[in-house]
Amino acid sequence: YYAKHVYTVRYCGTPEGALRLISSRNQNEVFSVRRDSTTRCTPDVLLQPGQRAGEVRTLACRADGPGMGDTLPDVKVEATFVGEESLEIGGRPRPVRHVRLRIVMKGLQAGSVVQDMWYTTDTHLLARLKTKADGSGMARFLSDYQITLKDLRPAQ
Repeated sequence: YYAKHVYTVRYCGTPEGALRLISSRNQNEVFSVRRDSTTRCTPDVLLQPGQRAGEVRTLACRADGPGMGDTLPDVKVEATFVGEESLEIGGRPRPVRHVRLRIVMKGLQAGSVVQDMWYTTDTHLLARLKTKADGSGMARFLSDYQITLKDLRPAQ
């Protein structure tokens, strides 16, 4: 049995302080059958400047991919601004903005994802990511992980 899943998300912070979801790309391969899709949302803003803690933004998203036909899911994203927080990075506290995404997919590929993201307030750098996912379609996909940035300085 062979399965591979690659998930690539492009975010963009604006000078005004908004956080935009540019696109997400799913690459799935099960038993050498590959299915790729790219999802874009309208509106694409996850976090507005001046948004209050607890406020929710709803994004309608559409996936597309070559040869995918009707297997693509309907995707709904709810982005909640949890609030301003502090996160230790490189031994010192840094101000971050905490955003929680609730993603629901319906269709032949279905499931849900809860993703918490902490972005530095000055550069919009993703400092921590915590994800729980449960999906099914070509195969059942379960994921539960957390990634935290250790330092702001590049190193090899």
